[in-house]
Amino acid sequence: CISKAFVSPFDPEIKTLGSLSLSYQRLGEQDKFRQYQQQLEQLQQQRLQKPLIPESCFAQSVEPTQKLEQEWEVAREFKDRRWEARILRSLASLYRGQKNYPQAIALAQQWLTIARETKAQWEEVKALTILAQAYLESGDLRGAIAPYEQVIASYQQWHTIAQNTQNGELEREALEALTYYYRNLGQIYSALGENTQADSYQQQSTISQQQLAQKPANSWKLEPITENQRLLQWYQQNLTIAQALDDPPSQQLILLAFGRTYQKLGNLSTARQFYQQSLAIAQGFGDHWGEAVALAYLGSIEREQGNFAQGIAYYQNSLAMVSKFQNLGINQPRVESLELLIRSQLGVSFLAADNLTAAEESIRTVLEIEDSFVAQKTCPGANTANNLRGQRQSSAVQLFDLLTLPRLLQKILIAQNKTEMGVELTERERTRLFVELLVEQLFPEETRQQNLKLPTIEEIKEVAKTQKSTLVTYSIMPALRDLDFKESPTIPFQNQFNLRNSSLIFGNQYYPDPNVNIQDEPDNSELFIWVIQPTGEVTLRRVDLQPFNTSLEELVSNSRHAIGARGRSLEVSFEPLPEQDQRLEQLHQILIEPIADLLPNNPNEPVIFIPEGELFLAPFPALRDKGGEYLIAKHTILTAPSIQVLQLTHQLAQQQKQNKPGSNEILVVGNPTMPKVTPLPQRIVPNQLNSSPKQDIVPQVLPPLPGAEKEGQAIAKLFNTQQLTGDQATKLTVVEKMAAARIIHLATHGLLDDVVESSIPGIIALAPDGTGFQTDGLLLAEDILELKLNAELVVLSACDTGRGKIAGDGVIGLSRSLMLAGVPSIIASLWSVPDAPTASLMTEFYRNWQQTGNKAQALRQAMLTTMKTHPNPRDWAAFTLIGEAE
Repeated sequence: CISKAFVSPFDPEIKTLGSLSLSYQRLGEQDKFRQYQQQLEQLQQQRLQKPLIPESCFAQSVEPTQKLEQEWEVAREFKDRRWEARILRSLASLYRGQKNYPQAIALAQQWLTIARETKAQWEEVKALTILAQAYLESGDLRGAIAPYEQVIASYQQWHTIAQNTQNGELEREALEALTYYYRNLGQIYSALGENTQADSYQQQSTISQQQLAQKPANSWKLEPITENQRLLQWYQQNLTIAQALDDPPSQQLILLAFGRTYQKLGNLSTARQFYQQSLAIAQGFGDHWGEAVALAYLGSIEREQGNFAQGIAYYQNSLAMVSKFQNLGINQPRVESLELLIRSQLGVSFLAADNLTAAEESIRTVLEIEDSFVAQKTCPGANTANNLRGQRQSSAVQLFDLLTLPRLLQKILIAQNKTEMGVELTERERTRLFVELLVEQLFPEETRQQNLKLPTIEEIKEVAKTQKSTLVTYSIMPALRDLDFKESPTIPFQNQFNLRNSSLIFGNQYYPDPNVNIQDEPDNSELFIWVIQPTGEVTLRRVDLQPFNTSLEELVSNSRHAIGARGRSLEVSFEPLPEQDQRLEQLHQILIEPIADLLPNNPNEPVIFIPEGELFLAPFPALRDKGGEYLIAKHTILTAPSIQVLQLTHQLAQQQKQNKPGSNEILVVGNPTMPKVTPLPQRIVPNQLNSSPKQDIVPQVLPPLPGAEKEGQAIAKLFNTQQLTGDQATKLTVVEKMAAARIIHLATHGLLDDVVESSIPGIIALAPDGTGFQTDGLLLAEDILELKLNAELVVLSACDTGRGKIAGDGVIGLSRSLMLAGVPSIIASLWSVPDAPTASLMTEFYRNWQQTGNKAQALRQAMLTTMKTHPNPRDWAAFTLIGEAE
């Protein structure tokens, strides 16, 4: 049975049982020790009965094998022995999985030869292990003995070095491995009937296990390394070990890490020395990849010191090395990653050197390659809800800020008077994931590729013409010093030497990256405002933000605070501040005044704002000019996440008219029986729900909204229907009726993420169903993603329903979830709205809509009417129409 499988010493269950048995042995509890030791032995026997890798894993491995063999030919031609070794490792593992043991053994032996030639000792141990496993699985037990004995010799050497260097973690892992390999050799000799040898190895395994039990685990693994001095000491410890082992590949990687840390500390001359040493070692043993990486880091040093010509030369030499790989047909993720990083750095360097043409070419190439990767990553069968719930998986190519690069290119284009091309770039960095999900969820497969394409400038002009609207798109530009990547992102490199991802030389799990969080949030330097008029005319206006002495985020926040719109929905309300008019005028000065002459004179002609970042929370209707007139008095206002999303919601509305002529059902919910909620501890603020952070957090029933009930009654009467209120408006009932409704109006409490942890902020309070769950009576944005709605309009007459998580991909919240569920028009609120004026505004909105048929104009008129009796903008300016107006 030994020939069928190989028990890994690092199997999680085996390791856990082993640790438990050792712990009880150390405590002197022999009964517990024997109990867990017996379970450990039984589990090891079970593992021996099973193949290491299911045959199904290799059922389709012929094609990968052929590709690897082709790559092996290229590696030999390129004369890169380290690269060749990595291919041989993959090939040997694949052939072993296919049970082609002679081929696996032959390849493992070649891999072993290269590992020894390049002095890559960890590679040597891995090659020996694969070789032994192939012998075992082929039934040649005796053939496995020599490789295992050599593995044991390596671990014995590492154990000695660990003792001499006082590296407790390495010593523990060496003892753990020795315990395992001695035991396996004992089992092999026992199977061969050579009991003396079997007993000897079993005894050595027991001794190693006892020594391991006496070695407490080092605590440094449990503590994140945050101090650079500690980090440098850790590198020095590993460099000493690598030098003792005469392992140049590991030395090269440690020298790179030394350089990165010193570069972060601003000691560029020392960093340069380490990079040069790393480069010399890579060149010495023919590691072309390591050479390319070291050259790129040297380029970053020269760029930081202002030696742009020398930095460009280093980058170009590194790029030439990478191009050799690509010209030979090798496009591994790490190769593509390094190419993109170098080209981005070249773009920054060319810009700093005032070579705008070369800078544009470099950055454009990066963005084009990234676009191709996004297309390759698209999975037609992916679940939309799960995609949105999770974070977008970082690809190997995303080593730098891919939202910053388009902005850098915008600056380059504007410097060359290529204004219209800059508009296209604003779309590139907006809502890409949202567009992918929207297209996948709601559009026929035959139209998806077309709808996924980024709109050209001509298509953008056509959107303005079709919508008969003036499009205003904002782009917040960081200062050039923030675009100049002073701290170069990490360049990926292959870890060459580690003990099972241990403290020894760059295990991926424990290698502390000195580049994490090394850049502060960039300051806002300038605001670009593009205006696309229905005639197709495109105009750029630029606003210098430096004189305002604060960030745009702070300016927006101040304007919201000034009108009393600064609370979450569970917090107490705030009164307007005395400087309300001043704050709103200041934001008007930045966002509207520069383009006022480009906006339509007819107040019924729509203006569609495409915000960015914190501007999604700006109270556009309430912005005041110097004469004291609100923006809503002059213009009909809508918002959209991007021009492409606006285009898609328009198509969606047209599809509904053509394909779904059926339901006229109106769903109105007003003041349901409120559920109990428990504020999350991290969301508690003083005076919230009459609590303080020191008090116990207890469930509380949300207060009723009698104004919402009156609102629902009035709206239901307009549409000759009945509202759901009180106990009628349970979550289950409402969700069932939403599927068939043409118009959905929800007048209730809205929450962000105050009471339920969720990756998508946004909650609608409904009557409990009696399930007793934490979400009983709470309709989450995540729930809405699972629905398929046919509504042409959803009105969220509740608090904070237009807010959410602001990311580079737009605002993630209730409005996005509703669009993904199929709704082209949403009215939502940007802050906690008062009960009485909201009821008045909503009733007026529906009355106007029935008369005009235009949602945007109806909302504007409702605001103008409401402000006559409720003049504070907090009472009438919270709601925004997102998406389609008609």
